[in-house]
Amino acid sequence: MSNYRFSKRSEENLRGVNPRLVKVIRHALEITKRDFTVIKGKCTEARQRQLVLNGKSKTMNFRHLSGNGVDLLLVGADWNNYKD
Repeated sequence: MSNYRFSKRSEENLRGVNPRLVKVIRHALEITKRDFTVIKGKCTEARQRQLVLNGKSKTMNFRHLSGNGVDLLLVGADWNNYKD
């Protein structure tokens, strides 16, 4: 068992996410050897549409819209190293 706990921001980003997925993410935090944060959870259709218009996303077929997707990042990692 790890001693990690989600930050307030991670908890807020889990709001609206499918409860079964939240359970998996919480379990992962309990057993991990590396701390991580939830950087994105459920996304509104309006927000996703704006991301597509701005070229930051390529699709409206996005699991975050239904609450079935989350983005995680290791604490201390640089997000820029993981972008396509």
